[in-house]
Amino acid sequence: MFVLVLARPELGQARRGFGTGRNRSTLTLDPLDPVSMDALVDALEPGPRRLVADAAVLGTSFSVEALAAMSARNQPAVRAALDELVRREVFTVSADRLSPEKGSYGFAQTMLRQVAYDTLSRRDRKSGHLKAAAHLRAAFPGDGEEVADLIARHYLDALAAVPDDGDAGEIRGRAIAALLRAGERAERTGAPAMAVTAYATAADLTRAQPGPAGQAGSSQPEAGALLERAAKAAILDGRWAAAIEHAGGAREYHLRRGDARAAARAQTIAGQALRLWGRHSAAREQLEPAVEVLRADPGPDAVHALDQLATLEALNGSPDADRLTRELLALGQVSIVPPPSPPRERRCPASGPKSADCPAAAVGPATAAPNGNRPASQFRTSQAPCQLAAPTRMRRRPRFRKPRITRSMADGQSIVGQPADTAGVSQATQRGGPVPAGGRRGG
Repeated sequence: MFVLVLARPELGQARRGFGTGRNRSTLTLDPLDPVSMDALVDALEPGPRRLVADAAVLGTSFSVEALAAMSARNQPAVRAALDELVRREVFTVSADRLSPEKGSYGFAQTMLRQVAYDTLSRRDRKSGHLKAAAHLRAAFPGDGEEVADLIARHYLDALAAVPDDGDAGEIRGRAIAALLRAGERAERTGAPAMAVTAYATAADLTRAQPGPAGQAGSSQPEAGALLERAAKAAILDGRWAAAIEHAGGAREYHLRRGDARAAARAQTIAGQALRLWGRHSAAREQLEPAVEVLRADPGPDAVHALDQLATLEALNGSPDADRLTRELLALGQVSIVPPPSPPRERRCPASGPKSADCPAAAVGPATAAPNGNRPASQFRTSQAPCQLAAPTRMRRRPRFRKPRITRSMADGQSIVGQPADTAGVSQATQRGGPVPAGGRRGG
């Protein structure tokens, strides 16, 4: 169809027998341009043209179910229209048996999709992207967990279509939530580059949102926390410059809000990226002030900053490495190691918790164990019906002991010439009893 549309003028002016015989002439076609693509779209009937525009909102590839949900038509009618558009080479269908997109449709030309998308008004684009996002959230399990990045892209396109609309704040909040889910999924699946993009985009949207995003009472994190997550994901991806940039942006954001501790936390991330990059002097300039701020209130952030500084000094062979390591170990025991759990309560089957009615209450003081370390009552409990409050109790299986038959005595007596009582040995073996003296296994 593209050849007929673009080459029709040249075919009309060609001489008779053009393109046949031995001396075939070459037909030179102009490259594809938006004007020709626009003419191709305008040549379609209103029904197929609207279907092509809805497909342009979905993207370069789409399914029959998604297009039916977009156009509010039943699937048989949509499938019949798609078959006609495939015959006219507007769409293509994936027939690869090994491809996960088998049976999906797509535009034959990328420029054709752009031309069809431009025919829509801004309101229609926004409405189409919101319908596409709603369909993806309903079609995929977990509120569209697997395609969170695609859902976020539809929300962003809907927001860009009409940015000054009344529901712009709501759409921006949905986009931020979808970007957060996309970033977390990218981290779980080992795609830190996608996580960096998702977190950074969410941070930009949060800073542009006039509402109280990231403040008390809001479920959305603040822009500084999102930039910190983007910096950590960039470190996992080995993009040191991007990590330093995002960490610096997070530090500036926290300083403007007057949160010195959060700024030191972001500064620690920048120092870690610089250390991994091999720029130790610049890393020390970031880590030392961060440690001074975080050391005043011990916690996981202080442990992380001190860990990075101690590692840096150890790599450089500094004499402060031992001192920082000892401080790190002491701080880690205070800040990270959880307190010991309380002992389990002893219960009595008759009276519930241990009380005066329980026979175990009459047990005297624990006697010293033979090894002198722990009381004997901790190794062996009394015969009282009290027991530890445990959900189940395992029973030990009785050990089955096979009868042991030794042949040394029988063999020894045979060597010295004494007769062997083989019958007695056989009968004792069958009964599981001892082997008589001078006995020997028969056979």
